[in-house]
Amino acid sequence: MSRTIILVLAAVLVCTGCGASEEEQVENVVRDFARASDDGDAERACSLTTEEYWADITSSCEEFIAFQTTLETDGALERIATGEYNVTIDGDAATAESKNLGIFGLRKVDGDWKLDSNQ
Repeated sequence: MSRTIILVLAAVLVCTGCGASEEEQVENVVRDFARASDDGDAERACSLTTEEYWADITSSCEEFIAFQTTLETDGALERIATGEYNVTIDGDAATAESKNLGIFGLRKVDGDWKLDSNQ
């Protein structure tokens, strides 16, 4: 493969998600967290949350993801991963609300949206 093709492919991969609206970025965080959690990918799931998200939970993010993979969720994480959301953004805070799935709170940290609290 020529060097030019490799550079173009690398640029496309780096820019995946470029141009997504703020609302789409918020929805993608909720969906990606659900997918990563369902797959047991604690590293990915935890990277999509703030440290404060776990402050009121007795386990760490990694422990929680490992534990929840042992539970029967009846497809709840899949529904979250494919759900439709009404996104509201107010500065560096956002909510992603689904009629049947609840409200997810997010906060922008260093330019990236992260799950911050459940409303």
